[in-house]
Amino acid sequence: MTVYADSDDFEAYEGIDPETVENIDILLEKASRMIDTYTVNKAASYEDDYDLLKMATCAQVAFWNETGDALDSMSRMSEFALGSFSFSRGSSGVSGGMMLAPRTYEFLMLAGLMYRGVSIS
Repeated sequence: MTVYADSDDFEAYEGIDPETVENIDILLEKASRMIDTYTVNKAASYEDDYDLLKMATCAQVAFWNETGDALDSMSRMSEFALGSFSFSRGSSGVSGGMMLAPRTYEFLMLAGLMYRGVSIS
């Protein structure tokens, strides 16, 4: 399995010391696997702008770091309440699927890796 970014890439992308992010190497690997899943392994053979893959990977780890949800538990919830605050997800959400960060999705779209159509070569 290819890990698309390392801790130096994360530091350059996010501007924070990667040592402040617990298990940064594991999270970068997890984000890379997630990208492979969402792109149906197209990322593994991607040869164009590799920086987009690095940024997508770093964006996913940054999302987990910002939300405090490195276990991706929020994507498995349909309802959540804390005091007077409550959140519920409609039935259109993917049950049990991992939540792709908006910036990650954007970078993968720019790379053309989210297209599921037919390839003509």
